[in-house]
Amino acid sequence: MVLASLDQMTDSVFQKVTKTATASDDSTAYTPPEIDEKVEQQTSSVPQPDKTFILRDKKSGQLLTLLDGVVRLNPAGTLGSAYHWTCHERHGWLGFKNIAAGTFLSHDRGGVLQAMVPHHEGWEFFCVRMMPDGGYVLLMTHCGKLWPVQMKQEDGLQKLCKADAPVKDGLVWEFVEV
Repeated sequence: MVLASLDQMTDSVFQKVTKTATASDDSTAYTPPEIDEKVEQQTSSVPQPDKTFILRDKKSGQLLTLLDGVVRLNPAGTLGSAYHWTCHERHGWLGFKNIAAGTFLSHDRGGVLQAMVPHHEGWEFFCVRMMPDGGYVLLMTHCGKLWPVQMKQEDGLQKLCKADAPVKDGLVWEFVEV
């Protein structure tokens, strides 16, 4: 049996994949990416511009990912998901750019989170509020107000969205600096 290690599958997935091939046949078996246990053990940092983070939901431990063009929560190690976000600042507002896609976290007309645009304008503006028990709530602008990012049920699916709700009802995020 021959084992060959690939350096990286993509820039967005910083995990090693082991390729196993047998000498007796041409079949190839791929093992799933190793989950970086360091991500699960690291504590939250303070979100600040020019730093790259993994955003982890404090309650579920799942990561804010971009998978197949959709922003969602996924477990660490989900194959194909891009979960590194670089923090930017513009006019005092924070923005989060997905490294793999080169697009900023924003929302659509219904308030559902997406990452489809390469610019950091009004719909990509965020601020964060530190919570008493640790972590931060992401807040987005809406008609002169700040709305927290939450989960909502839409079309039978759980979606991340900005919602007209108290800050305390927002998802609490841990910013793991990478």
